[in-house]
Amino acid sequence: MIQIKKLIETKSWWFWILVALAFKSILLIYYVHNIDPRLVEQGYPGLWGGFGGDTRTYIKPIENLLANGSYVPNDRMPGYGIVYIMFRFFMNGVHALNALILLQVIVSSISVYALGVTAERIFKSKEVFYYAFVLYLFSELAFSWDYLILTESFTLSALVLSTMFFTLYFDDPKRPGYMVLSGLFLTWAVFLKPIYGLVFAIVGVVILIRLYREKSKALLLGLFAFAIPFVLVDGAWIVRNYTIYQQIIPLTPHLYLDNLNNSYNAVLIQFMQSWGGDIGWDVGTDSRWFCPRMNNATCMPCAQELEKNAKVTLPDYIYTSKFNKDSLIAMRADMNIWDSLFDNHADPVAIKNLKTNIEYRLNIYTQSVKTENPFLYYVKSRLVNLRRFIMGRSITTPLIFHPYNKLKLGIYALSQALYYFALFSALIVAFVMVFRGVFLVNTQYALIAVSLILLYGVFIFPFLKLSEHRYLAPEYPFIVLCSTAFFIKLKEVAATFKGKKK
Repeated sequence: MIQIKKLIETKSWWFWILVALAFKSILLIYYVHNIDPRLVEQGYPGLWGGFGGDTRTYIKPIENLLANGSYVPNDRMPGYGIVYIMFRFFMNGVHALNALILLQVIVSSISVYALGVTAERIFKSKEVFYYAFVLYLFSELAFSWDYLILTESFTLSALVLSTMFFTLYFDDPKRPGYMVLSGLFLTWAVFLKPIYGLVFAIVGVVILIRLYREKSKALLLGLFAFAIPFVLVDGAWIVRNYTIYQQIIPLTPHLYLDNLNNSYNAVLIQFMQSWGGDIGWDVGTDSRWFCPRMNNATCMPCAQELEKNAKVTLPDYIYTSKFNKDSLIAMRADMNIWDSLFDNHADPVAIKNLKTNIEYRLNIYTQSVKTENPFLYYVKSRLVNLRRFIMGRSITTPLIFHPYNKLKLGIYALSQALYYFALFSALIVAFVMVFRGVFLVNTQYALIAVSLILLYGVFIFPFLKLSEHRYLAPEYPFIVLCSTAFFIKLKEVAATFKGKKK
């Protein structure tokens, strides 16, 4: 008979992965039995999970590749599509998507254990394994994405596995194979979300700092091993892009999706970003004020959502000498006209002329914010996005399909408490560790790398004036690891206080 004590040892990887898998499977069963009927209306009966607004942009290029041999539209790197196509070869669309969700759940379960191992190796304590495991497993910000056809779940898992392997390497620099695996998983994360390409630079800098201090050739070999997977895989992607565009394109060929570039939406986004507007398409965002068409398109919101959209107002401080509320109302009316012309395949010349006129005015409005209120344009807009990113709707609307709302009374309340404690304690630790890493020789290099990745992930999106809730999810493993350091320090302080009291 297996002893309980041995069973719960951190080395019992199969046990802990099964624990994570059991929890995630219960949630999956719940979702399967409470499917949003809107998914059926959109042509996906039998789908086990949910759709996001960007889901089709990951799936459509693969379907086109299978149908006619062309990966179009070329808006996304194929980090998600490469997994989907492996199932799509043998299954129809819905079954392949269900298999994708199952794989997300399995890989995510493995990553929960991997994060616990990472915490144990960084802090040299088995106790922190349990802390990190529980905090990560039961976080809504992490687990909710396992049931959506979006890149967040795989991105989370890839980043965790990459972090585990470079942590193992920092413990034993004579094993560069760890860095090959770390680089491989980070390459996958970049092909899922290109913005994480700079994580290669972050980890590389930490290795170079240690190399400078220790003068170890093994570290130089580790740095080379870390970069090799990305150089090879992205090199192939660059060659592929060059044959199509005759340009060297390491990531994606353009900033916005084709459907945004083909309408006024790309310029509208730039205008909204100039004053810190919420450019996400969720219910009740600033985008819903400008784009009423979204109220009746693929999202097909319910009456309650439509009511929230109707209550959206814009802040008074955004106006300049070039535009006021009446100007924006008139602009919105023209947008409605353009939407109607476009949807009804009207005269292309009329569509183009109206689009040009709308974009011309929006560009003037954007420039006026930049010149007349530079503090709003350069500073306040980013601070507004930062607040929204870490404290606003970022963590209050984790899923876009309604069955999840029924869980909010229990799991949601718990996850929110865990989130706020973990986030702010993690940020404190991250800033301290970066400072220590610069000035102190004897330091935890893996934790410095984790801290830098956390700070990068938390601040890069608001700096770019983005605050969509799903962008925060990949930072959560690093929040857990840094908050673990805070938890350890609290325990040490408590022990010291208790000793003095005796």
